[in-house]
Amino acid sequence: MASSSKSAVFLILFSLLGGISYVESRRVIRAAPGEETTGNYIVVMEKETSHSTFEHIADEVRNESMDHKIAEKVEGPVAKIIAAKMTEEAAHRLKHQLGVEYIEQEAFATMSAVSWAVDRVDQVSSVLDNQPYTPCECGNGVDVYVLDTGIRYNHCEFGGRALYPGYDPVDNYNGGNRQGGDCQGHGTHVASLAVGNVSGLARCATAYSVRVLDCNGRGPYSVIIDGLNYVAGRIRSSNRTGVISMSLGGSFSSSLDQVVTNVVSQGIPVVASAGNDRGNACSKSPASNPGAITVAGSARGDNVYFNTNAGSCVDIFAPGASVTAASHSCSTCSCLRTLSGTSMAAPLVSGGIALLLEKEPSLSPAAISNRLKQNCIKNAISYTNLPVTYRSNTNNCLLHVNTDCSDDNSTCTKTRTFTFTQMTMSTRLVTETRISNIVTTATVTVTRSTDVTRTHTVAVTERITPTVTTCPGPTPTSTPVSGFASCAEVSGPSGNYVLQTKDGPTTVYCELEKEIKGNRGFMRIANVNMSDPNTDCPDSLSLRTDGNLRTCQRDEQGKGCSSAHFNTSGFEYSKVCGRIRGYQWASPNAFYWYQRNKRLTINDLYVDGAVLTNQVNESRSHIWTFAAAIDEVGRSGAAFDCQCTNREVIIDFETPSFVGNDYFCETGSRNFFEYNTFYTADPLWDGKGCGEVSTCCDKGEWFCKDVPKTSSDIELRLCGNEERFNEDTPLDLIELYVK
Repeated sequence: MASSSKSAVFLILFSLLGGISYVESRRVIRAAPGEETTGNYIVVMEKETSHSTFEHIADEVRNESMDHKIAEKVEGPVAKIIAAKMTEEAAHRLKHQLGVEYIEQEAFATMSAVSWAVDRVDQVSSVLDNQPYTPCECGNGVDVYVLDTGIRYNHCEFGGRALYPGYDPVDNYNGGNRQGGDCQGHGTHVASLAVGNVSGLARCATAYSVRVLDCNGRGPYSVIIDGLNYVAGRIRSSNRTGVISMSLGGSFSSSLDQVVTNVVSQGIPVVASAGNDRGNACSKSPASNPGAITVAGSARGDNVYFNTNAGSCVDIFAPGASVTAASHSCSTCSCLRTLSGTSMAAPLVSGGIALLLEKEPSLSPAAISNRLKQNCIKNAISYTNLPVTYRSNTNNCLLHVNTDCSDDNSTCTKTRTFTFTQMTMSTRLVTETRISNIVTTATVTVTRSTDVTRTHTVAVTERITPTVTTCPGPTPTSTPVSGFASCAEVSGPSGNYVLQTKDGPTTVYCELEKEIKGNRGFMRIANVNMSDPNTDCPDSLSLRTDGNLRTCQRDEQGKGCSSAHFNTSGFEYSKVCGRIRGYQWASPNAFYWYQRNKRLTINDLYVDGAVLTNQVNESRSHIWTFAAAIDEVGRSGAAFDCQCTNREVIIDFETPSFVGNDYFCETGSRNFFEYNTFYTADPLWDGKGCGEVSTCCDKGEWFCKDVPKTSSDIELRLCGNEERFNEDTPLDLIELYVK
């Protein structure tokens, strides 16, 4: 944030007594005078409260609430709370309920607000050297959960590594449908400082958007707690390493601090911004929590960021003044903005933690804090701008990312950037390596048999022996390994490659080994296989579980479509190939016969099943339709069967003109359909078990289609003309490729 008036204030839930806060059992805690409250009170349960007791208290809270509603209810591994609008008198009555620990008046959370920041953390000197940022790790395999205003997922900085985890606490609170998308800008900026391709420190880590602040940058305490509870459960169930980044804060909250303590006790590191009030970080939450890693802000020249909070609760400093990173207003690599605040410093530390966790995933939060303090640059910050009160008790420790990996004697991989002349399709590299103290450089010559000569900048993954100075990094399967203009130009194994676009280098997955309908050299934009328990449903689709079968169903519970978008990273393409597999729930109707005389467009609801579209010029264009029919016996003269059924039909009609023959159609029911039945024996659109349906089913499971040249995203719509409980076609496999 550019000024302290826009800095994070976690509006107070707790009153201070002599500068020291404490919780008294069964107490009703008022907000501090002058603090804006939500009108709610948070009922905090004892840790041992059973589910039945929790639900009993929920009923009592609902009865006591002014609108007879519950605003937020969280029952999970790290939090048990209920928030509702009530009077203070009602809160005092409820505090006597068995299982209630205390009750707290709720207020709002708001934001704490190649850049110089990245350049500073990888060197010892305060004089910026403008050299490339080359850390020993890149955060591969680590998830950074950004609790903020959301993320613009398709920004170039993320290269497909910014994802929706499947839950948006703000949507849950207010009934919205933003699904972690950023409508304010703060969260996108923060996320790119943690994992961005240019602005960030952990450039292989994944960022998950857990939106706890609304479009005004504010969120009730209970929503923040809900977000923490969700992330803690998700990290535990994913069996992956994760770090929580919280660029928000404000006055002390006992309920929030209690949940942060619970999260940290489960081995999950939490990073918190110190706040921007030029005051004591120990009076803020979550900055005051002893288990959180609290980050203050520095400025150019190793000065203190003028508005930063300080004091004994600060663990480390990181750049926080005039830091440039991604903007949410557009998606190109040049779409950036500059902000100031400890909000900018905290995600840099989160990125630094991701680097540590890649190498040592079992590090505890306490060990991470100690390692950061061991590696930091001691006494580098000038305290001239720091209030005298905090100069003696604020840890003078500036975040430092090690780029000298010469002390690692193991064989390891390293991604390096070279410029070379490309002259043949051979991938044999002849290298001459010159070693310096820190950076290994190489001249790469590739001999080609053609007369065409082009110069490329390419990231090359090498296997280095201990006889040279090198740095540990991700394995070749996860490291960008080439720098061409399209996947079709690359010769090598399938994997992540750096391709050159008009907006700069972008990391994509090139599928180079699989042949699809006689074609190779695709860029993969979707790979959703729900048989993998670590795979999440795409945006706007929700998880459905039936025994061991995991599928993605419509979020839309009524009539209509739920849409997911797959980003092409700005690359132009003219061919789309892929496959989608789904299952029949109850009574889908395939193409709607009752619309047969209407002049339908791609924007109309016309089929039960899945539809793929993209944008050509100013309008959406049809790619492929996956229709689900009711059964093979038929009813109403096969009006709900596939158009290509071999049975005699009474109602005969064509598919919509924009669909033509670009569709698959199948049913999972061999006999007369039944309601409330999930047909899992015969998956849809896999080219098998076609039965009476011929030409629109047995084409095989893969489709390929030439399309007008475009760089637009590809939209998947999952549609139904009745409520989801009555019919749906949940998906368990989505693979999409462009060329």
